[in-house]
Amino acid sequence: MHNNKTVLSGNIVKLYPLRQTPEGLQVASFVLEHSSMQNEAKIDRAVRCRMFCLIVGVSSEQLSHLEADFISVEGFLSQNSKAQIVLNVTKIY
Repeated sequence: MHNNKTVLSGNIVKLYPLRQTPEGLQVASFVLEHSSMQNEAKIDRAVRCRMFCLIVGVSSEQLSHLEADFISVEGFLSQNSKAQIVLNVTKIY
């Protein structure tokens, strides 16, 4: 089995309107901006990135987390139809 698990924390810089799948599931999508210091080859490095995230079948509890200034998410990476990397969120902290 291949592993595909990603954990990322940061600030939501863009929150898109909720939408529905043809099956009736609510989908929340947002852009998460991360910044931190990471050690690479014994050198501290400032890291910054933005990740497009989505939650399919989003719950009201998960929606309430999206109102926070800072969140941590866990999920798996995939590509959308434009071949862009997407973080499919399964948990929000």
